[in-house]
Amino acid sequence: MKKDIVNYQKKWNEILIGINDLCLDPENIRLEIENKSQDEIIADLFVNEKAMQVLESIYDNGFFPDEIPVVVKEKGKLVVFEGNRRVASLKAMIDPGIVPPKYKTKIEQMMVGVNPIREIEVRVATSREEAMLYLAAKHTKNTRLQWTALRRAYFYYAQKEKGQTVFQLIEKYKGVDVPSYIKMYEMHHVAILLNNISDEVRKKITNKRSFDITTLERLY
Repeated sequence: MKKDIVNYQKKWNEILIGINDLCLDPENIRLEIENKSQDEIIADLFVNEKAMQVLESIYDNGFFPDEIPVVVKEKGKLVVFEGNRRVASLKAMIDPGIVPPKYKTKIEQMMVGVNPIREIEVRVATSREEAMLYLAAKHTKNTRLQWTALRRAYFYYAQKEKGQTVFQLIEKYKGVDVPSYIKMYEMHHVAILLNNISDEVRKKITNKRSFDITTLERLY
């Protein structure tokens, strides 16, 4: 029996939606914040995840047709699963007041005499579960700019925390060394909790954005 290659373009409906009708995903793996309100998510994406660079790229070059966000319908809302920085940038162009002050003035100046994009096309995934498979393939397996190894470890461990077994994750994510990522997460957590390290070192270890896990990997 021949294998059917998944065609997300055909499987997921494409709709036109207002930017302000989209919700950013509080479960986005990029986030490093406790309070995951929409305002705090936008602030974190600008301060820590270079959303301003995305905004400037859209301002200079336009919103590319191959950058259609993927959304999931949850509790009556369309939640952005892939493309949170892009959507946050478009929201900020419409209302610069939603971003931290250090970016607000610059965006206001940029948008003088400029009409922001108020509607975009999005693809609606059939479920968060299916969207997770898509996201894993896009960011951990192929040639796009990949998440760091530590980001990937937290991605897989988060699903284990939600009740899936390692065996289920291995079955779901073919070709991924899930046990290694689970071990990486656990060892990183152990490192964070060590007693005999300085606060400065602990702060560096805790920062998943910049901490180089390879040294720790060699140790364990």
